Amino acid sequence: MTQVHAIQCKNCLDTVFSRATHDMRSCSCEQVSIDGGFDYTRIVAKITSDYIEMKISIDQTPMELYEDWNSRKDEYGIIKIKKKERKRNEKTYLLL
Repeated sequence: MTQVHAIQCKNCLDTVFSRATHDMRSCSCEQVSIDGGFDYTRIVAKITSDYIEMKISIDQTPMELYEDWNSRKDEYGIIKIKKKERKRNEKTYLLL
């Protein structure tokens, strides 16, 4: 298990994390982005309250993440919520 710094977009509910230095990852709606991999964390957001910062555990090793980025396979770096879960989460956000 590897821990990564991630952000969740409050608009589209995607969770994104950077796999390597200079790997800028954006959510589906492109409201928030994260960069830096394991070396630093840079977050870019159109509105600073549009995301939630978190640490998440993933099954891939840092080397697997780097290889995914370097080879441009793009299998990792974004976690999308299924539509059913999205509706449930939208209700949660409305209650906050």
